Amino acid sequence: MNLKKNPTPTPNVQITSGDLVFPQQAVFDASGNMWLSDNGAGKVFVITPAQLAAGGNIAFTNTIESDPMFNGPLGIVLHGGNLYIANNADTTIFEFNAGHLPAIGSGLHVLVPDVILSDDGMGSIQGPWALVFDQAGDLWSSNANSPNTLVKFGPTQISSTGAPTPQTTINPFNEMVGGKARFETLVAPNGIAFDQKGNLVAISSAAPFGVSRYNAKAQTAGGTIKPASFLVGAQTTLNAPAGDNFGPDINH
Repeated sequence: MNLKKNPTPTPNVQITSGDLVFPQQAVFDASGNMWLSDNGAGKVFVITPAQLAAGGNIAFTNTIESDPMFNGPLGIVLHGGNLYIANNADTTIFEFNAGHLPAIGSGLHVLVPDVILSDDGMGSIQGPWALVFDQAGDLWSSNANSPNTLVKFGPTQISSTGAPTPQTTINPFNEMVGGKARFETLVAPNGIAFDQKGNLVAISSAAPFGVSRYNAKAQTAGGTIKPASFLVGAQTTLNAPAGDNFGPDINH
């Protein structure tokens, strides 16, 4: 589909359900099942490849609730078979071990998190929005509430319940653009994603709606740093952007 020629294409498949309230983010497992967080319903739904292909009004093959309850579940990622959920209306991230996740097609389940990560008292987890793992197995999260940061937790930090201090924190930077005005590089950061070269890209959902890219060195050093590149301004046509992602590199 060439989006330059047709920027408003008709979906090939559309899925509806009376259980959906405010669906937010989705990830696929190795079998092609789609795991969907619903911020409004406070649940995670699983949709099979067959349902994705057929579309229509479906009955979810799995519905997952949590005890303690999800609180605005938004960020979702599968890593090593484990399921991680960011509670955007809270200051926690839940992890469910692969061995405790229900078999696909087994209905409603209320799961107890194996790990609960909480704020360290200095703003480490505040309104977490997106979750993504880097190649080293570190978990990155965006704090959509103040202090508007990107944080990284190492593999050992996320293996047990606690309030870990991030190994790396990237703070907003007041960047001069075009020699005319300064803009904050992170304002209510939402989506975060790694490109094919390992650069971390974060998108701000609040004005000035910028897109910041951080290279490997910045990801290690952290701090109040200038991004390697910063896209901002009216010509971007961005208006309260949220999620971001990278598709396959079709040129290689």
